[in-house]
Amino acid sequence: MAGSWLLTGEDASFRGVKPYSRFQSGPDGGWGAFELVARYQENQIDDSLPAAFRPASFALRAQGAAIGLNWYLNESSKFAVNYERTRLSGGTLDGKSENFLVARYQLSF
Repeated sequence: MAGSWLLTGEDASFRGVKPYSRFQSGPDGGWGAFELVARYQENQIDDSLPAAFRPASFALRAQGAAIGLNWYLNESSKFAVNYERTRLSGGTLDGKSENFLVARYQLSF
């Protein structure tokens, strides 16, 4: 399950986001568009899986939640920052969790 909300009011579409005001420095410049994103996912492995197919350390279930902020400078350029936390249960990694922070710059034409 995932969702997003454009904080600056633009329309989201499969063709991407077109900011109302492109990022540009100076007194006449704009800030582009900002989008808040969130996602939740679950993965589960059947506990009847034979031990020969399991790695040395494994989990039977993973539940992950992520939040992020996208900054669209213009129609073809964006910065994205995302944070995800995944909780593991079952198997040898029961009770462990993973944290992941990633930032990227993306160009599309």
